[in-house]
Amino acid sequence: MNVIVIGNGSIGKRHTKNLKNLGLNVRTVDIDEIDIIDDILKDNKYDFGLVCSPTNLHLEHTLKLAENGIDFFCEKPLFAKKDLELLNKIRKLIEDKSLINMVGCNMRFHPTIKNYDYSDIYNIKVVFGYDLKKWHNDGKHLEMYSANKNMGGGVMLDSIHEFDYLYNWFGKIKTVDIECRKKGDVTNDTEDTVEANITFESGVRASVYLDYLQPEYTRYFDHIVEWGFTRHLIEPMDEMYIDEMKYFIDCVKNRKQCMNNIDEAVYLIDKLKDGVTVNEL
Repeated sequence: MNVIVIGNGSIGKRHTKNLKNLGLNVRTVDIDEIDIIDDILKDNKYDFGLVCSPTNLHLEHTLKLAENGIDFFCEKPLFAKKDLELLNKIRKLIEDKSLINMVGCNMRFHPTIKNYDYSDIYNIKVVFGYDLKKWHNDGKHLEMYSANKNMGGGVMLDSIHEFDYLYNWFGKIKTVDIECRKKGDVTNDTEDTVEANITFESGVRASVYLDYLQPEYTRYFDHIVEWGFTRHLIEPMDEMYIDEMKYFIDCVKNRKQCMNNIDEAVYLIDKLKDGVTVNEL
């Protein structure tokens, strides 16, 4: 299979490496080649494409793939600023060309998440944090999209994984209250801390804490029960990215609808953005 990857940052490099290891032919398009993307897509036949550019460019680059009839996987989040005109164009192309589409949700493929029996969860606490300076340890973290609003950064959507696997487990959201704050110096103008309380239509209640400030990588959920809680650590691993790609490739080959298509991704982002009650930057 022939694959095009738009964007060559950390996640683009990770996907490119994994796809090559799976035996696929990969063409990577760096950001400085974007002005010739139409020629690249026109002159070559790709079985599917990945959008791994900064968040503010996701919809634009996804549209390029869709216009050329290429099944697509877009990294999370699908957007930071909603452009309904672009979204509707993409949706129409998906329908007209029967495109397989998926938005990144790699945490669903983490064995701790994938294999957990959540059927008896009624209350859950979810935590993720890591120092953005260590996350991007080249000293250029303030230049990254995470730190800049105009590039679609901010920990709420950058670390949407926690909200995503909760949505995957418990379904539609009834109410959500989110407080976004900038407490440190690791970003320019985006939130580095998020505290959220969610009630799902299923009745499950969740509290979520995210930040760019933890000195060490911290990711876990507490399954809260009458006598206390059980804590489940979520360790970083490359296997979940590989399994995510294997899943998407299978959907493309067999023309199966993917989990977390663009409509699901739009639903979750809309719910989160509408739920922000405090935004202190």
